Amino acid sequence: MSDPSASETEANLGWRPWISRVLVESVLVVGSILLALAVDEWNENREVQDLAGRSLVNFEREIQQNRLRLAPRSQEFTRVC
Repeated sequence: MSDPSASETEANLGWRPWISRVLVESVLVVGSILLALAVDEWNENREVQDLAGRSLVNFEREIQQNRLRLAPRSQEFTRVC
């Protein structure tokens, strides 16, 4: 008969390569997910900044158009007052 402690040692060594592979793959999956979330956040922030810039340009254009429309009337108002 063989030594029972030797077979237990062989059984315990069998899980080491498996657990290390699972840990490495888990770290890679978590890292990939975190990277994807970071890229998504960056893209969303870029889109928000782009929208803010376009909105500012539109507001400035609208203010200029309003001033041009009100310019002839402002002379009328100053004569009345």
